[in-house]
Amino acid sequence: INSSQFEAERQYRSAIISRLLYFEMTDSVPESRKITARVSKQRQDVLEPPVTEFVVASLYWLIGYEHLWISRLVTAGFWVTGGLFLFQLSRRLFSLVVAVCITAYYLLAPFGIVVSISFVPDPLMMMLFLLSLLNIVQYYERPSTTSLVKAAVVSGLAILVKPVCLFTVVAVFISL
Repeated sequence: INSSQFEAERQYRSAIISRLLYFEMTDSVPESRKITARVSKQRQDVLEPPVTEFVVASLYWLIGYEHLWISRLVTAGFWVTGGLFLFQLSRRLFSLVVAVCITAYYLLAPFGIVVSISFVPDPLMMMLFLLSLLNIVQYYERPSTTSLVKAAVVSGLAILVKPVCLFTVVAVFISL
């Protein structure tokens, strides 16, 4: 399986899950369509909790219809917000020029552009991961129970979205 097939399969999986969540929130959807959506979702592997999918389904419900541009707008928003957190983190550690270069690379690298408009959980995980790193650095700058809890909660959310970031979050916390 090549990376483009994997990306398409992941986006399809997220779209199926969001559709079911949206259908279950909406009374106007016929039961036959809900059953079809449930069957389609059952065929999908469980990879991580459907947090991004729930956010998108909630927006479908608020807007009143399902369309994939909404999911892409949400994930692009997560990615760009992650860039803001990366800039704040970089600014604490480096000069303004270096922080701008790091953030520009994050936002403009081909992988970042592709992931930011893909309906996958990675943009949300990156946003929360970068926020958790920022909170960890803030905790070490001014240790307090409040800042520790804030760092722990945001780190826990990042790990919830995609458990793979657990090792990096723990390593950063220990290394500082």
